[in-house]
Amino acid sequence: MGAGASTPGLNDLSDATRAALEALPDDAKAELMAKATANAGTKAAEDVLMVWEMVHYYKSMEPMSMPLLGAFADVYMVAAGADGLSADEATWVRKIIESTGYYDIDTEKVAKLNVETVMTNYKEEMAKFGIEGDMGKLTAVDTARVAYGACMADGELAPAEAENIKKFAKWWGLDEEFVFKTAVYFHDTEKALITKKLGIICGDGGAWTAKDPKEGYKPYLSFERLHNCRSKVGLERDDINKQIKCLAAVSAVDGMGDLEKAWIKTYAVHCGATVKCTFDFEALPKIDAVKGILETVATNSGLDFTQLATELVYNCLRVCQVDGASVKEKTAIKTVAEALGVANKIEALSAQITEELAFRMEYMQKQAESGGVDLAALMTAAGGQPTNQPTGH
Repeated sequence: MGAGASTPGLNDLSDATRAALEALPDDAKAELMAKATANAGTKAAEDVLMVWEMVHYYKSMEPMSMPLLGAFADVYMVAAGADGLSADEATWVRKIIESTGYYDIDTEKVAKLNVETVMTNYKEEMAKFGIEGDMGKLTAVDTARVAYGACMADGELAPAEAENIKKFAKWWGLDEEFVFKTAVYFHDTEKALITKKLGIICGDGGAWTAKDPKEGYKPYLSFERLHNCRSKVGLERDDINKQIKCLAAVSAVDGMGDLEKAWIKTYAVHCGATVKCTFDFEALPKIDAVKGILETVATNSGLDFTQLATELVYNCLRVCQVDGASVKEKTAIKTVAEALGVANKIEALSAQITEELAFRMEYMQKQAESGGVDLAALMTAAGGQPTNQPTGH
């Protein structure tokens, strides 16, 4: 479909959303177009997606509905848009929601949003999943911390933005100062952890090295690149898919459990390799082919090979820990790291991941405390494991 062509069934979407959809690769676009045409351009309420953050941190494979993901977007926009939505804030909101697989985001409607209507809709969508009462309140705490991240996307917090985040807590009957301070604490600590991680992956200074990509290269900027890598240099979806295939190959050396498959599927969506959780586990590359694949990605994108290699090993460690890294997986990671020339980074990356998970557990404890709920109950309500420790094979 050529640029500017009309997409059947999507005429009621915003120009920005339609442009984002038109930019998708043909297979992903065809999938969405078929659904859009069948539903006359509306979002099907029964359409649900697993979300990577839930799989990685909560070990949960519980899905979320499209309307609920849209409700999240409205919450973030009403917070960051309290003083007008800046370009950086709009991009941040769009990218974090796209990381869940939801692309129907209209940032232009921010002027029409208010806390009361946004929270009412959010509460109703949560209730459809049986999340009500104290558990509903706890999700509001987590939503507030993401909303704070949206507000800080342009580097400053306006008084009106802070006030709206506190209004979220007050609307739910929570201690607004506690919720706000928790959001700030999470943001500042996560920021420090990202800085530390990038120091390991990128070297001194933590900055990505990028040359001009190959001619005609069409990069997609994911939330993972924008926020967790602090880079505005994206990769083509096909190159992202190559990286995810390499991750899957490593985690599959001893067979793949449901959590590992869910991690790979949702991370592919999170990074923009695919729009739905439809990652193809067939024809995974051999371990000894990973180096050549990554060299191709580096050549295509202009990104530094060693930095991409270190990032790949970091993600191999992350996916394998989700159900407890086996001896075979650890051996495969070491083999890949040696071939990539970054085996000396394994120990530091492993320590980094341990610190990230420990911090996230601390945060979830604060989240539980805010509503007077036991952490195990919070994890169970999320559909996950009662702790964030590896479960083993």
